[in-house]
Amino acid sequence: MLGEIIGLTLQVTQCDACLVYLIDRATGELVLRGSQVPHAADLGKLRMRFGEGVTGWVAEHKSPVALGHHAPWDARFKHIERLVEDTYQALLSVPVISGGEVIGIVNVHHREPHEHSPNEIGLVSFMGEQMGSALSKSLLDTSPRKKPTCVCETKAAGCNGRCGTWRKRLSLAKRWAGCNGPLFPQGEG
Repeated sequence: MLGEIIGLTLQVTQCDACLVYLIDRATGELVLRGSQVPHAADLGKLRMRFGEGVTGWVAEHKSPVALGHHAPWDARFKHIERLVEDTYQALLSVPVISGGEVIGIVNVHHREPHEHSPNEIGLVSFMGEQMGSALSKSLLDTSPRKKPTCVCETKAAGCNGRCGTWRKRLSLAKRWAGCNGPLFPQGEG
């Protein structure tokens, strides 16, 4: 599922990198769990506390941060040498919410300066809100369950409360964003 969220984020934002952090409920830390840039050695190991760096600030405040240029010079920024994304100019960091609580963060990076439009910020925020419940249940719960069904709160996006699975939510977000490319990698849809 994280790969699909990252893929959709790449499509709708035209970003150069996307990182997904999820909360480790045992420690309360944000842990790098997904990236389209190879970070195999860091997945599951790179951790940030709430309030630490832009990512931790977003988690602590439950509010997105959009830095259009000179992102590494922002006072909240925490440089992590092994992340090439930390040299990129623009950063959009958005909370993933479930049940009113932050369960993760989506970080969108652009190599060059990039002003994040209100629509772009809104779309990535919408994706984070819609995917929060599904992520919480499928990735963070250890008990076996069937795939979660949609509990949509926004009818403006075209959901009537009976969206079905999280894959349908992704399709809905894609349609809302006006994306015409494939949503899922070949063979995963």
